[in-house]
Amino acid sequence: MAIRCLVYGKCTVSSHPFFVLFLHHRCHSPSPMASNTTATALREQLSKLSGLLSLPNQQSPDSQGDLEQQRNIAQRKLNDLLDPMQRFPPELIAAIFLRCLPDQRTVDFQVAPLALLHVCHSWRHFAETLPALWTELIVDTDRMNSEGYNSMVESWISRAGGRPLALSLKGHETHTPRVLEVVDGCAEQIQALRLDLSSPEDLGATVALRTFPSMTNLTLARANQWYYDSDDEADEYPWSDSWEQDATVFIRMLNAAANLVECRLVQINDFTNPPPHIFTHSTLTHLHLGRFPGVDVSSSSAYMLSYLTLPALEHLTMASCDLEFQPFSDFLTRSSHPLRCLHMIMELQDVTPEQFLALIPNVVELHLFSVDPAFNCSLVEAIGTGLLPKIRCLTIGAVYPGVRAHYLRILDALGALCARSHDISSFSFLWNVTSSSEDGRDVYAELTPEIRAEMRGFVEKGVQVYVGSFFERKNYL
Repeated sequence: MAIRCLVYGKCTVSSHPFFVLFLHHRCHSPSPMASNTTATALREQLSKLSGLLSLPNQQSPDSQGDLEQQRNIAQRKLNDLLDPMQRFPPELIAAIFLRCLPDQRTVDFQVAPLALLHVCHSWRHFAETLPALWTELIVDTDRMNSEGYNSMVESWISRAGGRPLALSLKGHETHTPRVLEVVDGCAEQIQALRLDLSSPEDLGATVALRTFPSMTNLTLARANQWYYDSDDEADEYPWSDSWEQDATVFIRMLNAAANLVECRLVQINDFTNPPPHIFTHSTLTHLHLGRFPGVDVSSSSAYMLSYLTLPALEHLTMASCDLEFQPFSDFLTRSSHPLRCLHMIMELQDVTPEQFLALIPNVVELHLFSVDPAFNCSLVEAIGTGLLPKIRCLTIGAVYPGVRAHYLRILDALGALCARSHDISSFSFLWNVTSSSEDGRDVYAELTPEIRAEMRGFVEKGVQVYVGSFFERKNYL
């Protein structure tokens, strides 16, 4: 039964020493408890109770029920004595159980942690009293009208014992009182919250007016195609490919999480109802707008920067910067240049590399993908003049296929950069094509043996150099 539960739980630790030790004790080691006085007494008690229960018509229904209960208790105690897991230290049992957890924890009795409750009494007791098993949960809001499902969600959260929670709400039905009850009941212990919902109205009704004093991580995403039972159903939801978000609601959510450290906006393409004032969040250090790395420039949430000041921001990821240069510049200026890591697809118009680099003087890691490959070359050349004195890791790439790589210009600029700065540790050049495509073959053809040899020269100087595709993990040097 125990082994079957671990398989159902999608356990991937069959070679882990904890698991091997468990199987060895379970299958081969005789229990030293089996012959002690307590075990003998329990066996005698079980035999006596079974004998009484086998006598026909000797007990009233109430008496027979009491005898069956006594026999079950005695059998449970004997099982506990004979179970080698009882001799394991609690830390080892906890390690085994935690290794059984799937990547995504849902209300599913076929996988851990719920599967662990149905092996035996001792396993159930241990699992229920191990809060670490219950600190993450994905709630399917479409099932919240079921009393049974609601009860399981409430029990799950209560077993976390007040520990910090990572909670995800996913689905179409998000405005029901049941969902609000879940959020309200654990708002103070939510550390990470993901809202993968179907509409901004539901989003605002669910969380905008709550407070989350422990929250450090927030993700807002549109409902994915995964939630639709058919293509016809997906067609009924126009926001499945584009989602407008009420910017004022989003600002209120940031305000409700005063200790937020990391925020992600995924597939929220535009903002309506701009707030009357620019909002300052003093603890947010990581902001991710859209999916990255990637080349889908339609998935940007960059407009949100027009409404924010983030004086603690160190890491900014932008799937697309489709702002005008001035709003982007104003945001970075308001945020006082704390930025150390920047990932973005560059769509700023009428801006020179020198103007752009002047906005990010403290950046240590820069990963930039431009619609204009010539801009990439000019950028590396400008960095080579000393405009980013702290740069250590640099990645450039082209967003659109069918463009020249300009390897010779990049080589000259990289040489100047390495000559000026001995701190540069890595350089990557990525294509937005596969090597097997026609455009990929053209880009690869430009990477002549002579160019590869020169790039390997930088490797000999201690710089990690990578040249390849977004889609292939292969270094073409």
